[in-house]
Amino acid sequence: MTRKEALTELLEKVKAGEDNRFPHRFLSEVRAWRSPLEYFEITKLVHGAYHGSMDAALSLFEAVLPGWTMMVGQNMWHEDWTATVRFCDDHEKIHEQFGFSGDTPSRAFLIAILKALVAMEP
Repeated sequence: MTRKEALTELLEKVKAGEDNRFPHRFLSEVRAWRSPLEYFEITKLVHGAYHGSMDAALSLFEAVLPGWTMMVGQNMWHEDWTATVRFCDDHEKIHEQFGFSGDTPSRAFLIAILKALVAMEP
């Protein structure tokens, strides 16, 4: 399984609301998260963000998407949570991903982070 496939499967599980402690095969395939954090720390942050910790989501974001900006908010009409992660590269091209969750802001943020990581993979 490639890193892109593992990230995509993890993203789909998060979007579907499936936890089951995220089988280690998904997280272990993503060992090269482009992050200075160790595998155990990344796993802990993913679980924390999934279960509602904005601190964990922000720490994960800062570790795996350095130089990116983020925004998290709530839709005032539907009350769903929305997150955006954005990066402007050297060619002034904007890379942007969105995450949505009816449950928690941290899960919307986690979805946006995972989408950005998937998009960055070849």
